[in-house]
Amino acid sequence: TSAGSDLVRAIDGVVVAFEGDEFDPATRSGWSVVVTGRADVVTDPVEHERLSRTGPASWMPARHEVFVRIASEMITGRELGTR
Repeated sequence: TSAGSDLVRAIDGVVVAFEGDEFDPATRSGWSVVVTGRADVVTDPVEHERLSRTGPASWMPARHEVFVRIASEMITGRELGTR
């Protein structure tokens, strides 16, 4: 996300939930996963550089991009299907 975003100021150091989903309309199947835990903005320059090379790519690249790490405390999920 962007370093100056309201999101960064709101979540740094607090418990958050992040959901990832995938659905295939052709097979009417997919999955949904929720990770809950404390969020921290990655401030270490070496770690930021490593994540810039190997981490997730943003759909909307921003100048002064920051990474947010979630220390998972709970992970839940389910498989979606027509069974």
